[in-house]
Amino acid sequence: MSVSGEKADILFFVVRRFCRPKAGVLLLCLLLLSSTETAWPDPLVCSGYHPDPDGLNWSPLGTSKPSRMEGFCPEGQAIFSVIPPGGPQRSPKNIEVHATCCPLPEGILSNEQEFALERCPEGFVATGAKQEIVRDDDSVEAADRNSERYWSNGRLQYLRCTKLNGERYRLGASSTGIRTGYESSYRNAFEEATSRSRIPPALRYGLGRYSRGRWAPVTCVGLPWGSVLVGKESKYCGGFTFRQIVYKGESGDPAAGTAVPLYADCLAIEKPLSPQPRCILRSE
Repeated sequence: MSVSGEKADILFFVVRRFCRPKAGVLLLCLLLLSSTETAWPDPLVCSGYHPDPDGLNWSPLGTSKPSRMEGFCPEGQAIFSVIPPGGPQRSPKNIEVHATCCPLPEGILSNEQEFALERCPEGFVATGAKQEIVRDDDSVEAADRNSERYWSNGRLQYLRCTKLNGERYRLGASSTGIRTGYESSYRNAFEEATSRSRIPPALRYGLGRYSRGRWAPVTCVGLPWGSVLVGKESKYCGGFTFRQIVYKGESGDPAAGTAVPLYADCLAIEKPLSPQPRCILRSE
């Protein structure tokens, strides 16, 4: 069966409050959960899993390592979060992208793509990144080409930008990224921040994922939840720009300016370590 609305909220509270790892009680709770889930993985649950030919399926996409010259979201996905890069502050054109891609509803993206050093053109969203070596000559030792200092200034860092389906969708207002988490090496601790527990369950386990069972200490995300990356100005979270995707108000669609739902309305996630997590206890 399926549960929705107020009944789902009550059921979720009961399971969270009374399920304890005791014989009988835990089994009953598992049976209760399995009887109320929504059958199969929801396409709008973000796992942070990106199929990769080198086996780096759970790693951030983009130019997250000197040896990775490019990294693109799977088809139909866009960048929802960024792991802030290390090293010194630098020009926007030299800021590399360590990203998590999440699925979008079918039909939002077109096939038109461009590359931009700092900000995607109007009507485009970031769907990957590539880097171009611009100081790769015999005077630079091979070891230095992979150093943080050289990487910061010797490579151009491009966003791959994909155009929205302009007949139905446009971009909403811009917002700067906010920080989730903290680590001592992150030097901009006074910018706006939130906790990972506040991220909606359908996005929580995907954003900032570093490996199958590990998440980055600091992740940059956009608000409102589900905003997608469109630009970069500095290495800190506040230097990344995000925008919502909204309806244009065409016949049969919600009113112009209404945000497009980009993630499933889950109250909990089953199998969060799976490439296909399941949305359970949906609130509607």
